[in-house]
Amino acid sequence: MAKDFWTKIIEVFAAAEVLLKIGSNMDMSINSQQKETILKLLKSAYKNKNFSKSYLFSYKDYFNIKDGFTNFADERGIGKQEYLDLIENLLAEDKSAKVFVEVDEFEEYSDDRWIYADTLIVFSSLELSEIKNIFNRSEEYCPRDIGKLNDLGEYFGWEEYLGPQRYFVLDENGELICLSDLDTNTSIYCCSWY
Repeated sequence: MAKDFWTKIIEVFAAAEVLLKIGSNMDMSINSQQKETILKLLKSAYKNKNFSKSYLFSYKDYFNIKDGFTNFADERGIGKQEYLDLIENLLAEDKSAKVFVEVDEFEEYSDDRWIYADTLIVFSSLELSEIKNIFNRSEEYCPRDIGKLNDLGEYFGWEEYLGPQRYFVLDENGELICLSDLDTNTSIYCCSWY
């Protein structure tokens, strides 16, 4: 009987921890201006078959577990928390790291719209082995591939097919900021779950 009591106590604390994590994510979200901008850009790219630009969001905007508009590696809800935990582990090791989510696709069915991503672009002073160690701590949620990029034009050989990639961050106003304009005097890593 005492064992059942302690098991229940542990379950209550685990549930409280999840609620605290959910609460801490409440201030992060892609706003309506960003949503309309990214949908317009992705629709135009698909219509014109021009994929020479890549669009990124700050992980803080993208990983709101209550926002079904964002999908990361087939997770649209609370499953995104596991990926957010990996990013927070990285930021605990390198507080000056910058983490972006590269948006790949969009989906629309009736009134339900969402964007899809499975890749993080990370700017960090850590070594590749340290990045791999942090992201591979979770066997279930570890990336399929982690690599160091010499520059943003190099994307695991994709430049042969797409030409030099141009990376743009969508800010909170839905404005595009060229990533090369940001001060990123660190190593660049690509973490892909695809």
